[in-house]
Amino acid sequence: MNFKLNKMSIILILAGIICLGTGLFLLTKNKHAQEENRIEQTLEIDDVIKLKDTLINLAIADGVLTENEKNELISFANKNSLDGEAIISEAEERIKVLSTKNEVEKIDYSQKNGIDFEKYVVEKFNRKYFSIKKWRGDKYINGRYAEDTPEPDLLIEFKLGESKFIFAVECKWRQHYYKGGFEFSQKDFEKYKQYEIETNTPVFTVIGMGGTGKNPDHLYILNFRNIEYSYIKIDTLSRFEKDKTHNFFYDSKNKELR
Repeated sequence: MNFKLNKMSIILILAGIICLGTGLFLLTKNKHAQEENRIEQTLEIDDVIKLKDTLINLAIADGVLTENEKNELISFANKNSLDGEAIISEAEERIKVLSTKNEVEKIDYSQKNGIDFEKYVVEKFNRKYFSIKKWRGDKYINGRYAEDTPEPDLLIEFKLGESKFIFAVECKWRQHYYKGGFEFSQKDFEKYKQYEIETNTPVFTVIGMGGTGKNPDHLYILNFRNIEYSYIKIDTLSRFEKDKTHNFFYDSKNKELR
């Protein structure tokens, strides 16, 4: 009798263990299935977001969001249960940021080359004869800089023996010719003409054209007193082109920088 009871107890214990094991297996399998389903859904959402970003980038690549592009974005939003108006707003905001960034980069690029060109010009003056008495320091950051300064970039002293001569230099670098020549802003043109008269100081403009500020393709030197108009044709400029391999020389008798 005891033997039979013990045998029955063992069978019940084993059955319980099997049931418990089966239950644990099914529970674990269900959890894995739920996790896989969650991951799959997450991946689908991520893919939709990535595709949305790609479509927005393509739509604003030219800096303009057309009606057709807006309709395509809204259609995509409707198909994927997204807020179409929110996507349009995001695209328009990105265009604003992109436009601002491009303008800042453009200004910074021009300013950097302008500063590099000033350094290039300074190196053309032999330290044995020339000293920089004043170097105007235009400061700028994130595309913001002073719009107006009353003096040319450089005030230079030329010393030959016991004689000393002062003259000013305005440095201008341009990536390209403008309408087949070079043009000062009317404000700058009048400002430096006035500076020359009021201070009785010869003012020269050194123009770098093409290449970079550190190494322009062409170099021109013009005396402001000989310039009648703010626009200078290229055939006139060519008469004042300077050999880039040579340093500058100041003719104190004729008050000419060459």
